Amino acid sequence: MATFDKDSFIKKLQSLERTRFGGSLSSEEITELLEEPVEPNKGLEEPVKVFKYKIKRKKKKKNKNHTAEFFIKLAKKHNHIIYKYKPSIFWTGPAIVDDFENLENVRNQFTQKIPIKVDQSDDRKQIIVYPDIKVPENVDIEYDRNYEPEDNPTEYWTYNDETYIVDMITNEVFDSSTECFIGLRINNELNFE
Repeated sequence: MATFDKDSFIKKLQSLERTRFGGSLSSEEITELLEEPVEPNKGLEEPVKVFKYKIKRKKKKKNKNHTAEFFIKLAKKHNHIIYKYKPSIFWTGPAIVDDFENLENVRNQFTQKIPIKVDQSDDRKQIIVYPDIKVPENVDIEYDRNYEPEDNPTEYWTYNDETYIVDMITNEVFDSSTECFIGLRINNELNFE
């Protein structure tokens, strides 16, 4: 085990001080520093200041235009038909259907004003555009037609003061509340078969 040689330590320290700082402490000053009891960090550091602060989170302002009603208003302004669209079990709401060639035009009509999502029909000939917002269940929306991705498009049809759902391809008529088959629409009349 090595022993501490105080004289050689003082000479090495003075030599180092002269090279680095151009001068050094005297042997007596160094000896005095070595023999004096030292309390760690006493007077060397400032006490750490602890700041407590609360982060105030700004609530996002709900854009009054980000609603189903606003989407419908925009769609009607551009002469679109409003479909009841259900892309998943979690979302049902208003949508418009247009030809795929009109995609950029439709995007320009909506994207600057309301966030939208765009789906394609299975045959990739049509686009379905709907708002990228949550549609509250208590909102009463008047749809022009029904649209579901796997089915033919449908529309609401009133006949003798009763509202029915009509398949626009086959003209099959369904009860609007139970969606049960009733008959066919022929020449704008209900034919029970």
